[in-house]
Amino acid sequence: MPLYKYCGNKFLTFLENTALKSKISEFHTGFIAYSRKALETIPYHKLDDRFHFDGHMIIMALINNLRIQETPVPVIYEDEKSHLRAWSYSKDVLKTIWMYKKGYFHSLNVKNMLD
Repeated sequence: MPLYKYCGNKFLTFLENTALKSKISEFHTGFIAYSRKALETIPYHKLDDRFHFDGHMIIMALINNLRIQETPVPVIYEDEKSHLRAWSYSKDVLKTIWMYKKGYFHSLNVKNMLD
């Protein structure tokens, strides 16, 4: 992994863990499996349908006190080119943290209970 991506990933993960009061080692792999209970509990159809879906699901799992189990995933960067725009992605992660702090994800949970 290029150094700037590694450092950025670690910094964003630190900010997310601080804001969410969690101890997750990695928010940004994109390799996430969801249990049936999570899919039945979380109103996932109301979440972002792009890069930030997984981050939003993690937030909703934390809000709903669902168990999160991490499994190491080896990452190998070869000659493949990433099309992810690091600054834009970082800005969106900060926006997600702000949305959490403002209660956006909690309000989704309440609306889900009323549906």
